[in-house]
Amino acid sequence: MGCRELLLTVCVLASSCTPRAVEAPAETPDRIFVSIGSDDWGRWSQHGPLWPNLETREWFGNEGLWLSGGELSKTTAETDDDLRELWALIEAVNEGQPPASRVVLTPFWIVAGPDFEAMRDAGCLDGAGHCEYKELWWHNSSGGLDRPPFERGDLRALYQEGFARGLWHPEYHGRSHFDTAAWAAYLAEGDHITALYFEAGLTYYHYGRLNASSRSFHSIHSEYLSDDGQFQKGPAQLTAWTHEGLRAFEAFWGYASRVTAMPCHYGGPEMGGVFAAAGVAGVEGEEKGRGLLPGLRNSPRLMFDPAFESPRAWEDVLAHTQREAERLVAASLRAPGAWDGARGAGFLTLQWHSLNALAATFAPEEAAGLRGLFRRMVAWLRGRWGDALVFVTASELQQVTSPHPAPPVPARAPPSRRR
Repeated sequence: MGCRELLLTVCVLASSCTPRAVEAPAETPDRIFVSIGSDDWGRWSQHGPLWPNLETREWFGNEGLWLSGGELSKTTAETDDDLRELWALIEAVNEGQPPASRVVLTPFWIVAGPDFEAMRDAGCLDGAGHCEYKELWWHNSSGGLDRPPFERGDLRALYQEGFARGLWHPEYHGRSHFDTAAWAAYLAEGDHITALYFEAGLTYYHYGRLNASSRSFHSIHSEYLSDDGQFQKGPAQLTAWTHEGLRAFEAFWGYASRVTAMPCHYGGPEMGGVFAAAGVAGVEGEEKGRGLLPGLRNSPRLMFDPAFESPRAWEDVLAHTQREAERLVAASLRAPGAWDGARGAGFLTLQWHSLNALAATFAPEEAAGLRGLFRRMVAWLRGRWGDALVFVTASELQQVTSPHPAPPVPARAPPSRRR
């Protein structure tokens, strides 16, 4: 139905709600709800290396130790300056905007990663044929980003600052972002490339090496679904692994995550039941279906990731994203299944990976250019849909699109993000 006034219940932390009245102009019967997610915050590991800086990236490339083919990735991890630049960027695009038109980013968060020092002390590189995976957690340590080779310092206060200032609202992404069992096994076997990267404080594997016992190629992709099938977690392992990760998320952020996105959108259909049993209601994944799960509210993503492309292609990426946004919003309009207050509305789930906001592996002008593209995309969304546009977080979007929104949980976290 066309709404003259839409009462949008904003669940600030998936734990406290305040009603927000949004006036719909008479000539615009539809609301367009847009969520902007951002994967891979908090991590210091994945199935390929996260370069701490350009020098490390160039050294491995010059030594011929980048075995995935093509140009070396630019994946890296955040610094304190990256976070401050991000806060400034969000505040700049929100300046002078009414509450409904203010962007609040949804970072999908990695809660833990490898403890290289503890694994080295336990003999993972001793050639004894044994290696046990050991973890560092954000909720009880300063994480791996505070250690070599990253040495970012303790970022926990800055992460929490963005939340307290209403600039981002994290959700659960994962616990490692790679197959920890496969990685530990390759180290125990003495795989020389895996060990060399380990010595540098990085995760990687000997790409293309055939495992004689499993007849699978070496791979530490991915957290929930193993490329090297001999390391696939069973149902009980997946449940324990995931539920412990979700508890760690709540211990750090002060609220339970209600939306997830699997690392690399990679996991079997059984993960729908695993997440649902832990209280997760929704999942984001690729439009073609990868990463979407049965039993959860599925949100197909539109990727806006110029950072993964050559700077020469950035303008094309922006134009393509805008065209696809038009298509996806049009397809979602008047879709059945939303709660009554949002029937007749359109929806868009945008994914802007963390790499677009990170500077360590980009020239300064490139990093500034990536931030500029974000500003332009937000401005285009506002210009295209005007007063009908409502920016929401991933958890808010799940509630808007759910036929039966969950009741609010008593507040346990910092004050409302909507100021």
